[in-house]
Amino acid sequence: MCGICGYAGTRQVLTSQALESMTAAIKHRGPDATGMVTFEDGPGFCGLGHTRLSIIDLAGGAQPMCNEDGTIWIVFNGEIYNHRDLRSSLESLGHRYTTSSDTETILHLYEQYGRDCVHHLLGMFAFAIWDDARKTLFAARDRLGIKPFYYGYENDALIFGSEIKAIVQSGKIHPALNRKKLNEYLAFGYLTDEATLFSGIHKLLPGHWLTWEKGAISTGRYWDVNFEAKDVRPRQAIEQELGRLFENAVQMRLMSDVPLGMFLSGGLDSSAIAATMAKLNPDRINAFTVDFGQGYYSESSYAEIVADASNMQLHKVTVTSRMVVDALEKLIWHNDLPIHFPASIPLYFVSLEASRHVKVVLTGEGSDELFGGYGRYRRSVLNMRMATMLKGMVPDAVRQVIQKHVWHLPVPMKLKKALAHSLFYHQPDVSHLILDNYYGIFTQKEIQALTGGTAGNDMTGVYDNYLNYFHRFPDEQVLNRMLYADMKTYLEELLMKQDKMSMATSVESRVPFLDHRLVEMAAILPENLKIKGRHLKYIFKQVSQKLLPPDIIHRPKMGFPLPLETWMKEPFFNGFVKDILLDSRTRDRGLFSRKQIKTLMDDHEKNRRDNSLKIWQLLNFELWSRTFLDRP
Repeated sequence: MCGICGYAGTRQVLTSQALESMTAAIKHRGPDATGMVTFEDGPGFCGLGHTRLSIIDLAGGAQPMCNEDGTIWIVFNGEIYNHRDLRSSLESLGHRYTTSSDTETILHLYEQYGRDCVHHLLGMFAFAIWDDARKTLFAARDRLGIKPFYYGYENDALIFGSEIKAIVQSGKIHPALNRKKLNEYLAFGYLTDEATLFSGIHKLLPGHWLTWEKGAISTGRYWDVNFEAKDVRPRQAIEQELGRLFENAVQMRLMSDVPLGMFLSGGLDSSAIAATMAKLNPDRINAFTVDFGQGYYSESSYAEIVADASNMQLHKVTVTSRMVVDALEKLIWHNDLPIHFPASIPLYFVSLEASRHVKVVLTGEGSDELFGGYGRYRRSVLNMRMATMLKGMVPDAVRQVIQKHVWHLPVPMKLKKALAHSLFYHQPDVSHLILDNYYGIFTQKEIQALTGGTAGNDMTGVYDNYLNYFHRFPDEQVLNRMLYADMKTYLEELLMKQDKMSMATSVESRVPFLDHRLVEMAAILPENLKIKGRHLKYIFKQVSQKLLPPDIIHRPKMGFPLPLETWMKEPFFNGFVKDILLDSRTRDRGLFSRKQIKTLMDDHEKNRRDNSLKIWQLLNFELWSRTFLDRP
């Protein structure tokens, strides 16, 4: 695991000192070694920077790395789990190795296959290759977006890095707010396309490549997941294949020349990984979990059960509200962007504890987006089924009357929502209903009131990126459409949380569930094997019966949940929030209505409404603005 950065241009873009500053900005990603190389002979100029966290081939894996004749150079962040198999085939084709690292395998693959080298890679990666003979730069990001790659393009020059702060440190792109994307940030808490909140700085999308040549850049997609094919085998055969793929995915991610551990919440996903690691590795493994000192939010008792059963050494980290306040600004700097998930904070502290014992951890991210693990999936499936039933029973005229008055019915709110959603679900486009009810931080109406016109009251296009993904497979059932859209949007934000918080402590995190072969198999499973009745992730729970006790398999999903709603009512935390959001500095930014912010905080403080996530998004945005936009 490492940090990469660099530039390419038709002229000398940066000085060697600027490249050194970019590399230093991401030193935490690779504290073991630093390397740089520049090419200054035109017509293409290039510089590559690298910070190394030594995991594979500790002695011989220094970067930037070149091929045999020094014409092709690479900086690489990630792990290629099948690099030994690829090495054998490449050596049979005449390639000669000088190291044992997976980095060199990418170099030889590029020599052999050019841009198609990405199709041979099994792992997580973001890399940039400078072809000095052709004066071109080729970059790629792994299929699911486990590793980050950001870039800016200005005056024919490309500047890139594992983290945005490296690009900003170049001095060529001034940090400024991408005002056009503010409404989308308020709606989701993150952005769903290649844009970032920084004007002029983009992310290379998962499963995409980028090229720079003669001052022009182009990008393209090399991989996508297909939901249209269907696995029609008997369930037993599917379970066997799924179990085999999962175990293989875990086994490949045990590849390491340094100590290795795991993050263990005690939930289904991390527990299944723990049981499999124990089966494959005879050594006692270090596991790490979080406790908040409040019984409802603590999962540590479940983690203890799994750790004992798997013969793991469990390390428990207690996180308090004061620790969150004290660390938040630093972690926003590490994250580059406002922190969407409050769970990022305990993830940082558990990573910090892990860094004292190991360099690599396995985590359970990704399973929910593969097998249907969120409540919103089940509710949408049930609403669609209810809508199908009501369509034949309730005439259109009656349906319209009920739609108009449903919110005034003397029934519980959950039933009102289920009835209202079901009555709408057979309209041509159900996606807005899903977005408004299951994804939004702020509703469209709330955004308009909050911005007061300063960010533009026009909400056109705010949902477009998500909707494009949702409609990618129009003939699919609503579950698969949601899963696909989430893989392309929400999942990437989860992965960036995992990457940024673990790398802030120089720990590499690996995600077995996002082995792309496992992802491709999950996509074609029938809907009733993902959600069956009230059972989420049904097929994976069946597979896990051979690994885990029923209490772990069927317990409610939590996953390092921060008790944010409670903490925001504590005097210390509440005072911190008020000091930031009601400060003149925030008001003078002129983006949000101070009256609306105060109403949100008052309603939360007086228990009229849980506005914790809304307040969290605004707090993080303001601290991000102060960290990156207001600095000299």
